This record gives sequence, C-alpha cells and structure tokens, in this order.
Amino acid sequence: MTKTFSQIKKINFQKEIIRLLETKKLVSWIQVNSSTNKKRCLAMRMIATCLCMMLSFSTNLYADNITPAEALNIARRYVNVDKKTQRKILTRSSSGVTSSLPYKQASTPYYIYNDSKGKGFVIVAGNDAMGQVLAYSHEGTMDTTRLNPEVAYLLHEYRQVYKELNNNSKLSTAASSSQTTSSKDEVKPLLHSHWSQESPYNKYTGYYTGCVATAMAQLMFYHQWPVAGSGQHTYTTTVDQQQHSADFSKSVYQWDLMDNDYRYGHYNEAQANAVAHLMSDVGVSVNMQYSNSGSSAQNGSALNALRTYFNYDATMIAKGDEGITQFTEIIKNELRNGFPLYISGNPGGGRSGHAWVADGFDRNDLIHMNFGWGGQADGYYSLRALNISSSGKEFNGNALSFGKQLIIILAHPNKAGVAKIDYKLREEAPNIAFNNEADLHFIGGEPTTLVQKKIAYKNFTNQSSITFQGDFGVGIYDEQGQTIAVFPSDSHSKGGYTQEYFKMNEGKIVSGGLVFQDVTFTIDLSRLHDGVYSLSPIVCARKDNGEWGEWVMIKKAPRYVFEVKGANITYREKPSLDTSFQFASLPTTDGEVQAGSDFRLHLAIRKLCAKPFDGKIQLDFLNDKDQSVYTHTTKSVDFDDFATTRLNLLLSLPDNLLPGHYRLRATITSDYSDETCIVGDVNQIEPCYIDVIKVDRPQELLSNAFGFVQNNAQESIESSNIDVRREGLIKVGCLIYAKEDANYNGSVILTLIDNETKEHIPLSTYPNSINLANASDGVTIMSGWLKDKDLKLINNRQYRLALIANIDGKELDLWPRKASPLLVSIVNGSYIPTPDGIDELHSKEQISYLNGLLEVTHSGLKHVDIYTINGQLVRHQAINEGDRVAIPLAPSAYIIKVTTDKGSFTKKLICH
Repeated sequence: MTKTFSQIKKINFQKEIIRLLETKKLVSWIQVNSSTNKKRCLAMRMIATCLCMMLSFSTNLYADNITPAEALNIARRYVNVDKKTQRKILTRSSSGVTSSLPYKQASTPYYIYNDSKGKGFVIVAGNDAMGQVLAYSHEGTMDTTRLNPEVAYLLHEYRQVYKELNNNSKLSTAASSSQTTSSKDEVKPLLHSHWSQESPYNKYTGYYTGCVATAMAQLMFYHQWPVAGSGQHTYTTTVDQQQHSADFSKSVYQWDLMDNDYRYGHYNEAQANAVAHLMSDVGVSVNMQYSNSGSSAQNGSALNALRTYFNYDATMIAKGDEGITQFTEIIKNELRNGFPLYISGNPGGGRSGHAWVADGFDRNDLIHMNFGWGGQADGYYSLRALNISSSGKEFNGNALSFGKQLIIILAHPNKAGVAKIDYKLREEAPNIAFNNEADLHFIGGEPTTLVQKKIAYKNFTNQSSITFQGDFGVGIYDEQGQTIAVFPSDSHSKGGYTQEYFKMNEGKIVSGGLVFQDVTFTIDLSRLHDGVYSLSPIVCARKDNGEWGEWVMIKKAPRYVFEVKGANITYREKPSLDTSFQFASLPTTDGEVQAGSDFRLHLAIRKLCAKPFDGKIQLDFLNDKDQSVYTHTTKSVDFDDFATTRLNLLLSLPDNLLPGHYRLRATITSDYSDETCIVGDVNQIEPCYIDVIKVDRPQELLSNAFGFVQNNAQESIESSNIDVRREGLIKVGCLIYAKEDANYNGSVILTLIDNETKEHIPLSTYPNSINLANASDGVTIMSGWLKDKDLKLINNRQYRLALIANIDGKELDLWPRKASPLLVSIVNGSYIPTPDGIDELHSKEQISYLNGLLEVTHSGLKHVDIYTINGQLVRHQAINEGDRVAIPLAPSAYIIKVTTDKGSFTKKLICH
C-alpha cells in the first residue's frame, strides 16, 4: 500500500410507479381521500401530472444501466460462460453475490464473469456510460472473496463512478467515447514476471514487501538494471522502531538468477536469495514502513530512489495536470517505446493508496495491469471509466471532474542506447496550462498573407506545486511537429515575462498563479514555405543561474492550423471564445454501410474552445436537398478543451433508407441548456459523407447470434490477430437463437468471408444440419479443428464469420443484421496466396508501408492526403501521372485519404 500525494438512493416511489404502470394497476393504486368528486378529480389530475414527470425522470435514470442479459452477451466475447449461468442469466454483483436481475432497472455497478475453465475473467460495466468492459484477462480468475488491495481499489473506484452516474444522468465518462475497436494500435504486456509480496520475496524483510517496492522491483527486473546500486541509506520504521539500512554500492543484482515466477517447489535457494535481496534493497530505498498489517511507502520516495540509488532517468506525472486524454496518451507512448510504468492511485478520504505496473494496452485503450500479487487478477483495466466529468449551471458554469487521483512514474535506465525521457514530461519542465477562459487571437484580425503580425493570449495558470520563472512565446511547427520558429515575448532579453511583470514576487509566478491579461508577441510569417503549419502558445523556464531551458507547448492550449500556398494563408483550424467544434478527420466505417443493417461509425471531433460544453450529439444523414433522412443521437459525451474526442458508434439504418451519398451533419446539444453547436467541416472546408448501399435480403430467421474462437484447450480467445503458429489448432463457432416463427430444417455451413475479396471459405461444421423450430432457446454450432496449413487465411486480413444455409436453391447467410459480426484475423500463418485474376486486381489497389515509405497504388490516382490521428493534415501529395506514389513518412498512426478519378476513400494505417 502507498500513501499518495494527493448512493445510489433507491427511489422506491418511482420504481413502484413504473411497476404499476407496466401492470396497468395505476388507477387502483391512486387513492385520494376527499369529500367531493370535484376535489377527487382535481387531485387525480395533479397526481397524474406528477407521476408523468416522475416516470420521465425514472426512465432517464435507468436508461444507461446494462441488464444481466446484455452483460452476458458482452461477457461471451471474452470468456466461456457455463451453461447453467447462461440459462439463468446469473451474474456476480459488486458484493460478490450471485443474483438474477431481470429488469432494465436492475442496478449493479458491474458484472463479474469467470471463465468456466478458469482461463480468464471479464468485468462488464453496469452502466454503459462507463464503457462496456471495465476489465478482462485471458488468464486466471477474479475471486472477489480474496482480492488483492490494488484490484479492490479499482473496483471501489468503479463503484463510486457508477454511484455518481446514477445520481446524475447528465454525467458522462471518457470511456463512453473512447472505444476504438478498429484500431490496430496495441501493445501486448511487456512484463513476463508475476512477482508477489510474500515468500520468497520477503525473505530478508520479514513482512510483506509492499506494493511500492514490488512495482519498482518488477520494473527493474524488466530492464535488468542496474548492475549495481549507488550510495547508501538508513532509516527507522515508525511502528517497531527498527533500523533498516543498505549500502547499494555493494549490491550487485543477479538478474540472471531471478525468475519470472516463484511457485512453490519451482525455484532454488540462489534464485530466492537474488529476488529477496532486490526486494530488500528497494524497500530500504523508499523508507518502507513494514508492519504485520501491510507495508507502505510514498510515491515520492519511489521517484527519488529510482534516480538516486538505481540510476534511472525518472519523472512523475499526475493525471490532474494533463487531463485524461493526454494522460492516457503518455502511458501509451511509453508502452509503445518499450517502457512499462509505475502507476499509483489514491482513493482519498485518508485511505491508503496503491501502486502497481502498467505494461500494455489493447485496441480499446484498456491498460494492462500487473498488480504484483503473483498474477492474481492481472489483466486489462479501464482508466477512462474512472474519469467522470460534466459541466453546467450547478457548477457555476465551470467544469467539474470526479477523476480519481492517479499518478505515473516514467522510468528509463541510464544506460547506452536507451532514450531519455522527453523534456516536456519532466518535472523541471514548465507546468503551465490554460483555464476555461483561454484566449488566443491575432490583433487586428487574422493575416491572410505572409507578413509580420501581433498575436496575444491570456488566462493561463501555473499548475506546478512550485513557483515558475521564465518567458512565454509562440511557436510555429510543421506537419511533422518539428519546430520552425520561436517568437518569445519582448521581455525575453530582460529575463523573461515573469521577471518584468512579477517583480513583486521576485520575478516568479506562484503555484496556482494566473495570468489574466494579454501577453503580446510579434511573429514573422514571411519566411514560411508552402506547407501546413500549426501555431501554439509555448513557455520556457529560466534557471536561477540565468540559463534557459527548452521551449515546450503550454498545456490545454488553443492553436491555429493553417496552410501556406504561394503567399497566401488558408486556415484549417481556429480557436474560439464561443462554443465551437469541428471534425478532426474524415469519418471511417467498418466495411460497407448497408440499409437495414448495423454498422460502426468512427468519428473524431475536436473542441476549439475552453467553454464548458458537454452534451449529446445528433447525427443527421442529409440528402442532396439538405433534408435529414436518418437521425441518430448519442448519449452525453464529455469533451476535453482543445482536444480531439474519438467516438465509435453503433448505428442502425432502417430498411427503407434509399442508397445514396449522404452528407453527415453533427449537432451537439448542451446537457444544461438549449444551446446547440453544429460541428464544422474537416479543415473548415471539407464536408463529411457516408455512402449507403442497398442490399435485397430475405426475411431473417435468427433473432441473435454470437461468434467466438477457441484454442486447442477449448478456451475462448480473441478473434483478431490469432497467432496460429503458437495456437496450433483453433475452432470457430457461434451460438444462435431462432425466431419463434422460424421455419427451416436443413444444412448449415460455418463460413469465413474475406472482407476484401468476398471469397467464401467453408469450414467443417457440427452439427451440419439444424431445425430452427427447436432453436429458440439457443443452439451452438462449431467448426472442426482448424490447422494453419488447411485454413488458407491471409495474414492480417479480416474475415467475417457467416452461417450459410441453402434455402430454395440459394445460399443465404443466416447471420442476423442486428447481431455483432465476428471478425477473424491471423498472424504468422504459412499460407501465401498465388495471384489470380481477383488477387491481381486487388494488388493494383492497395496501401502499404515499408522502410519509411508509404506506397499507394490505385487506378486513376489523383492525390493522397495524410492526416494524423488527431486530424492534422501531414501531407498533400498530388499525382500528375501514373497509378502509384511513394511518400516518405515517419512511423506513426495515420488516416490516409486517397482520391481517384472515380471518387475518394479513407483508411486508417499504423506505420511501423
């Protein structure tokens, strides 16, 4: 445990109203004691009015709760749920009690499902504003009767979030808009160790090693660093007044003797001594307060020890300073670069905090946690679900965040070939951020040509716990993020802005100090060449000896994005004092958009102001007459200031929607007023479109279907990126439910359909014949064992599972349109397709990345636009002739827009 720095009240009256309305007994329930019919009539009308209002409120209150049946369907994607649980729709609630919750009004913070064979678990959110899944693992189980403190902390925080959401239906979490299942951006767990706190780890301490020491030790074991420590330290524990000391310079850590697991009987004395010696040294380095009830230390001590005694480049970052979007991105960037992180959370209220290791993330931004208890409950957990925020009249117009106190420690070994931590993330870097009245503007209007111009900004604060001295400026960056020019304040040569304007405080801005008046700068645009640039507020610290640090961007800052062409400037993004949003990139979808079907729509919306404004998004498909022919409204979405919010939305199109090229309009309505804001076009000039196609379909026979993949131990595994070399044998299957009036008795074939070529790959199927008249309660259909050499699947290509039946001489896919598709992809497969007519056609229309070059091949190619994931245009490449172009491009994630003589399309691409 660590000491870190920093109801749902049941509305029985409303529930009874709902129950009576549903059973049509409302009239008999209402009794009015009155002496006259007239008074009784009046009273009845008043009560009825109140009941309608209460009912409306109650409906909203429970609208986001996830039912047990819905939770079960979600859980099936991650674990094998035993048949008894499936039949009774039983779930384990937050108290660990198994219960049946039959109504939408059923209230539980989360549902915990363990795999029927002990091969993993999943925690499904009780409110979909928290996202669908809070945590999952494909190893071990979740035993709520013996949780380790770190998992107990996270579950407690999830319960607190659920409580807030149900107390106020206007609230939202960052998790509700963060699902990005189509992304290929993920990092598998970096740590292979599953260390714990008891024997043999505590051989030299006599007590639990403590979560701080265990987290640090696992990080150090991952890096196999240092060879030996430096310095020495002595301290006395408070509880028993025992003195502990260590001479780290005499400690040579025997990394080669340490093992990933120390299961009883699977290690020798030398291996035990090696890990116990490390744990003891780390404990001393952080002044570990050992006791029988638990061992605790400070996060600050961990930071100091990594730097002082163990030769690490280390820094600490708080979520509160960065915002959840940037905080999550910092974690992911570290993990992408191979650096696991120390992470700690504090529940507040005087209770002890907890520390563990974050060592991976999945495609949905869930972070993999290694809790340091021998692998118990290690898995992927949602940090975004812990961040509740909203804004409105009850908060005096200010944003209110219930985000929990989370910090991370970045640790890079100080050895040759290992990158240092980016200066902007270091504690010595300025921690300046704009507040919710942020203002960046040109004086006298925005320039449209390459001239000198004055620009000003204001309303920013010193977020650091210490004073700040230095200067402010404006930076211009190219499309790769490289600094092109820096324009400091006029006071730079005099010691900086703070030296001149904060003389009463020795030229320093105190912690929490606010600059609320314009700081003005003169910028020179005359030397800019053609290209796309961003203009951002920046800050630079000055040391006491007069030396200047590096210029870094101010946090939570407005910016301008503009294109220079010839001598003219065109603006692609402009900050605003009023409510303003725009699409950060073109929308993408998972496959074709068909009338009468569900589809996933991926949007990126950037907030261009600091004015608190969260709310629901209404999406309209507009025809060529600007008339709305389809509308979808999201739940409330939380938007960070001057940041891009990503949404993964499931839309359901009606059967009668005509095929067409529809413009997408997004309108955000504030949660706390009638104010609305239409989301602007990409780059302010490029509207978003959705192409809908029409497909004729017969009447559906199935009410639902759930697909899954099993390994050779018959354990459920993820259907994407299946390593067939490692798994050896796999099975593909589905659980189907027939409609009550379904009439089909015949053969069925499980089939994988290539999403690109539409080629059908039939699988051996058991049973291969079904009678849907007997399938309303569910029937499981499985493939036979599938080998890599027999599958003939192309690596990294998506295949959709279909259930093919022969009806009236035609092969038809029985998979219901409203059911989520199962998409299967493999890696390390041995199949190499021989080009034929179809393959040759597709080989001429492709996007690939190799050795720093993006290659685009397409007939009639006109130009290629490359955007960052945040929506900033990186490059515009025109093609004068030919059907192929190669563009130098740094490794990263991009959205590629390809325009041909027949139209355009977009594709997400991870370049590495």
